Amino acid sequence: MIFMAPSEPKEKYTQDKLIEFLQQGHNMGNHCFVLIYLVGCGPCNMTKPEWKKVAEEFDYRDHDKGIVMVHIDQDNLERIKPVVGNYSVSGFPTMLHVRNNKISSYEDSSVKNKNRSADSFREWINQYVNMNGVNKTMMRKPIMEKLHRPLLSMSISSRSRSRSQSKSTSSKHSKHSKHSKHSKHSKRSKKHRQTQRGGKWSLKYKRSINCKHPKGFSQKQHCKYGRVRRGNT
Repeated sequence: MIFMAPSEPKEKYTQDKLIEFLQQGHNMGNHCFVLIYLVGCGPCNMTKPEWKKVAEEFDYRDHDKGIVMVHIDQDNLERIKPVVGNYSVSGFPTMLHVRNNKISSYEDSSVKNKNRSADSFREWINQYVNMNGVNKTMMRKPIMEKLHRPLLSMSISSRSRSRSQSKSTSSKHSKHSKHSKHSKHSKRSKKHRQTQRGGKWSLKYKRSINCKHPKGFSQKQHCKYGRVRRGNT
């Protein structure tokens, strides 16, 4: 018994027609989404049906929305060079977004779950084209910029506030540190001056004074009056 591999469902459009859609859309400045596949490639066979689910929702092209979505056999890469240029296809399947000679890949997009499902392709396309309404990315771009700019400015202002707060805290700490050092230095200086003036002498210093040969006026005063007061007490 011979088992035959299940045949692929019949394509709605030939490769020639899909290439024509792609070239027309590219010339009109539409968003072109291209799946490049290899015949007999397992991952390609799993990806293509999901891709076609989305493409068939708008019959592979919608010039009002400004979108073209096609799947191209890698044998036809030379024929779509005017669209994809010299982009290096390193594996299959490869999913690309092309517009005005700018190319980006599905794998490098910000799609959360790149599981190559129809939903993930819709999420990717919606980053460029509003599939639920009239496209005109020209109209959508300012809206996206309005959404992004406040976030950016908030982020920058937050960093600025953080830096200013950090500088303020550092400045306060520096001032406090200087004040603390100055205060300690003042206390030491005051104590030193008091010691020099004879204000507060330690017991050890007092006992070291030789009253037979006192040095200076303070020691003479101490020898004359200080010991008498202690004697009277």
